[in-house]
Amino acid sequence: MIIKRNILFLLTLVFSVILFATDYRGRVLDEKGLPVMYATCYVLEEPTMGTATNADGYFLLQTDIDSQNHLVISFLGYEKQEEPLSVYLSDNNAVVTIIQLREQPIALQELVITASPKKIRNKYK
Repeated sequence: MIIKRNILFLLTLVFSVILFATDYRGRVLDEKGLPVMYATCYVLEEPTMGTATNADGYFLLQTDIDSQNHLVISFLGYEKQEEPLSVYLSDNNAVVTIIQLREQPIALQELVITASPKKIRNKYK
């Protein structure tokens, strides 16, 4: 009986979180207007809560977190962008906020690789 009650409580909790979740939508583009595929989008105050953009640059974050928190969007080779979640708040599916990331060149140090041939002895000679 206790197990059934605990399962029922957990199901009720899961469904209540799903029902009260808020949709935050957006599209991530680069400076040329091309989608940034698989960019990381996460809540600054709760880094474990996030999502990634799809192949067309769209993302959807469904959460019950407060809209005063900030969303960070980042991708390798681009500057991070941070804005309040309220910017991405979507009442219907038609409204999508467009985010434009600026390129940030990555400076790497020069790497020189050298090799020398190794002499191989023939055992059968």
